[in-house]
Amino acid sequence: MFTEEQIQLYMQTFNVPRDEAIARLQMQFLGLSGGQGSGLVYLGEEPKSTPGPKGRGTKTRVVPNTKSKQETYNLFWTDENIQNQITSYQTAIGRENLGKPGGYELWKAIVDQSAEIYNGGAGTKLTPLQILSMSAGAAGINTVDTQRQIRKYDADVLKEVAQSIALKKRGAMLTDEELSEAISLADSMIEKGTVTTTKKVRNPKTGKIESVSTTTPGFSQETFDVKLGKKLEEDSPQLVQRRKDIQFMDALSEILAGGQ
Repeated sequence: MFTEEQIQLYMQTFNVPRDEAIARLQMQFLGLSGGQGSGLVYLGEEPKSTPGPKGRGTKTRVVPNTKSKQETYNLFWTDENIQNQITSYQTAIGRENLGKPGGYELWKAIVDQSAEIYNGGAGTKLTPLQILSMSAGAAGINTVDTQRQIRKYDADVLKEVAQSIALKKRGAMLTDEELSEAISLADSMIEKGTVTTTKKVRNPKTGKIESVSTTTPGFSQETFDVKLGKKLEEDSPQLVQRRKDIQFMDALSEILAGGQ
């Protein structure tokens, strides 16, 4: 029912012999654990932004992201990524015939294990997806590898970039309040980072394990230009239109001058 990786992880985390580890895991899988449906599940860490001193800029800190067991159970039905990974794992261990009901029970067992590790006071933190990846690795398929890169940017440089975008877009610099909002917009993009996710899935046609990578960009001057430009269009439509008219007339003058 459980992989050797799961059993060894449980034994090491709770310092229990193999038989007891297997018994506890089976109880969790069957829904007989006394902690069933209670306790928090650790889902990783996330940046949390709060207003800086006197409303200037933002202050960011990293905090644990947790949900209740029941909320995390329900992610199986609402998060397509989780369901796909569970399905891939079922295929890897030859239990695809159990379908979604069996996949849901497997996910619940993994969530229970993650919750017990997090609430057990051992200082260990493993998300359900990390446990799933470890189990999938033991089965010969690493379902997902996510890498996040967050690059720091100098605040003065960001301000210069924001003012440059404003001048280009509407022909007028940002006020102090608008500049603060623009920097907050940039910070929210920076905090997301550049995320590269690599999944190893079994090709249903060939039966081989293949890697599929996707990259979601975080902050770049190009994306900041687009988002801040859109905000300026919404906040200052008349200035933006006036700037477009001036640019058109300038371009027209150049054309006419070149024809002489």
